[in-house]
Amino acid sequence: MTVKSWFFVLLFLTFINTLLATIKLKGYLSRNASINNEQNMKEFKQMVCFQMYQALIQVGIWIIASILSLYGMITNKLDIFFILIFGVACFGIAKINERSEKRAQSLTVNDEKLASQYKAVCETWLKKPFPDFN
Repeated sequence: MTVKSWFFVLLFLTFINTLLATIKLKGYLSRNASINNEQNMKEFKQMVCFQMYQALIQVGIWIIASILSLYGMITNKLDIFFILIFGVACFGIAKINERSEKRAQSLTVNDEKLASQYKAVCETWLKKPFPDFN
């Protein structure tokens, strides 16, 4: 496969990875407008774990794409146009979930015990690479 072909494969993987994350996130939000019980919290934690691992996969794809970009530019096997397409696509894809993520991070929680769990899960989601909750 050519460098250009690999670049398109990475773009496709980015799209699929984001599509899966979007389906999981929007699915959760469509079923849960707030967190009212332990089952809602359990589902929230599962969704957040998925989002966090999906983000790590995305970073891995972007690192590989960056290395491939440098190689392609140095060897003149990849035009700057394709690199810009990938960059714009990645930026656009990242923006797709932003509103839904913010909504998921600002749900109403009625129970005080669940509220503290929810806050801790959201903190982990925003500040750590791996989930540290059960």
